[in-house]
Amino acid sequence: MQVSKSLPPITPHRGGGYIRKPSNSERLPRWNKWRLMPEVKEWEAIALSLNIEPGKVKTDRNAWMGAAHPFDEGDEFDDRLTILNKHSSN
Repeated sequence: MQVSKSLPPITPHRGGGYIRKPSNSERLPRWNKWRLMPEVKEWEAIALSLNIEPGKVKTDRNAWMGAAHPFDEGDEFDDRLTILNKHSSN
């Protein structure tokens, strides 16, 4: 009877796939567009209040698993959205 050997450990692939992170200046709102909008969605208003172009808001790809919302912009975004949602019925 022979016992098979275990496989060598897996080593991660390094380099080659550089993902460029957008700078803050690339995420600035296009105010010429947004100042003319008659209405915005709540999350768009929050993004604009943080000086972020709504189309460039970061999202969490795992949000479908039960997160309160699909956005991944940090605590300040989350806090503002929570506060706005609590006051939206007023």
